Parts: sequence; structure tokens; C-alpha cells
Amino acid sequence: MKYQSVDSFEKHIREAYPDHFSSSYLIVCPQDFERKLIIDKVASALRRADSECLHSTFSSETPLNEILQQLCTKSLFATKAIITIDNVEKWTKQDIEKLTQYLCNPSGFAYLILGASSSKNLEELYKKSKKELVLLDIAEEKPWDREKRIAQWLVSKIQEDKKNLSSSAASYLLEHHGTDVATLSQELEKIVCFVGDKTNIQLEDILPIASGSTLLANGWQIAEKVVWKREWQPLPSSDISFLISLLGQVRYHLQLGMQISTLQDKNIGYAEIQSLLPSVKPANVEKFYGFALTYTKQYFYEGLLALFEMEKACKKGSLDPMIIWESFLTKLTRNEVKT
Repeated sequence: MKYQSVDSFEKHIREAYPDHFSSSYLIVCPQDFERKLIIDKVASALRRADSECLHSTFSSETPLNEILQQLCTKSLFATKAIITIDNVEKWTKQDIEKLTQYLCNPSGFAYLILGASSSKNLEELYKKSKKELVLLDIAEEKPWDREKRIAQWLVSKIQEDKKNLSSSAASYLLEHHGTDVATLSQELEKIVCFVGDKTNIQLEDILPIASGSTLLANGWQIAEKVVWKREWQPLPSSDISFLISLLGQVRYHLQLGMQISTLQDKNIGYAEIQSLLPSVKPANVEKFYGFALTYTKQYFYEGLLALFEMEKACKKGSLDPMIIWESFLTKLTRNEVKT
């Protein structure tokens, strides 16, 4: 059984709990830290299902015969063994063939969890053992799918500390640090320590301790100038991942503009609007309140529609990011303003 989505794979693990786990799993993920997290999650599910399992971890440098002996020997102290081995793609062709033979006829005494940074050298292994082996392969995950998944991971990860992370704060972290889970994990630790007892974490809460490259940090400045000042801002990078990150920043400003403009249309004053937007800094409410007076609500609505079209174009991946961005700017600057 093969999965190319972490969500689908984790659903499979949940549905297999507690009595229908496979004897063997293979996790193919280019990022070492993230691969280890997934492997640990599978091992944790197996231990929850049977607390008497004994978990052992081996490196790819451990002789395969030694590992096979562990797999095929019933433990005197545990109901079953859980054996994890990472970087199996580094094994020799002969060892991989020997491992494949085991996977086709696995021991009833152990669970085996394998990790690899790529599926290179492992295609034949999966082909021959797919009846017994469950494979998660995210080596070719699309950038936008990965960003969406990591954004969800950020939110669920910080919930382990009984805290909630706003979508704008999650977008900011992705903008500054990309989708490297090891780096993001460290940033979340910093944020949890910094905010103390606060449970709802907004963008404003993480700005004092946020760090990142100058190029990525410019994304928020570009989004603000494009939405609020209608300035034609060139895209500073032709990397599609940068444009995908910029989508979230532009969306944040368009949605904020829609909120402020809607409240203004109801003749709600500045002081009350500020109280209705507690997650936005007062100085920013004041600044954007003034800008919003010059725009119709339709301007922000049409901007969100244009943003949706830009997001679809990014996902298709057939156009140059520069062309996609300039097409969005053309639509946005043509939108209606107040006279």
C-alpha cells in the first residue's frame, strides 16, 4: 500500500489502531528531522497499542544480519519488537535484496519501520513487498501542498502546549523560515517561552522575536504596499515558493481591508473598530483605517477573487511566477476606489 500524502498515511495509522497494523513501514522523506518525526509517530502508535513492545533503533551502518536476527527472534521480555532503521537507501544492492526477501515473508515477532531520504535503489524493494509493506513517499511533494501541510502542522504542534496560533502568525513563520520543520520547531519553542501564559498567539506576538532573511522579510512590505497603496511592486524572486508564501501575506491584508471597510460602511467609528480587531496592533488599525477610507469594499472583494485566480495559477505551475504576479497586480490596480 502506497501513500503520497502525510494526512492519508496518518489516517491509515489511526484506522489500523490497535489491531490492524502492518508488519512493515517505509517512510521516504528528504528532510532528516521530519522523517524522524514521522517514524517516531508510527512507533508511538505501535507502543500505545501494545505497551509491552520493545523498541530498538539501528543505523544503516549496523550489519543487516544482526538486524535480521533481532527481527526473527522472539523476545523473552516483550510481546513484540519494534525495529526502526533509517537511511536504508545507503545499503548495498545485496543488503537491499536480502531485506526485500524478509519483507516478503516477515517475522511474526516484530514490527519494522524503515526510513529513507529518497526512493532511489528502493523501487524493486517496494514492488516485490508491497503486499506486506506500507509506503509513505513524499519525496516529490508539491511546494504548495507542503506549505499547506506544514502550516497545519504548526497549528497542531503548538496546541500540544495548549496554545493557538493564528493563520497570519503561521504564514509569517513560513515566510521567514520556509518549510524546514527542524527550524520551525525551534521557533515554536522560542515563541512558547516568549508569550508565557498567553494562549492565543497572533502575528503581533511573534514579531519581536521573529528572524529571517531580508528577501523573505520583504514579503510583508510588498503585500502592504500592493494592497494599501496600490503600488506596482516587482517580484524580488522568481522562485515559485516565494510567490506561494506571498499569497498568504497579501490575503492577510485584503481580508483585513475587507473587515475594516465593512465596519466603516456600517458607520462604526475608529475607536470601536479598534476594539473589534484586538489581534491587530492599534497603530496598524489607525494606519489601515485611514487607507480603507479611500477604497470601496468591492476593491478588497475583487482583490480576493484575483488572489484566488493567482493561487490556482501557482498550483498549475505552467506559468512563470513573474507573469502570474504581474497579472494579479494588473487586476488589483484596476479595481474600484472611492472618489
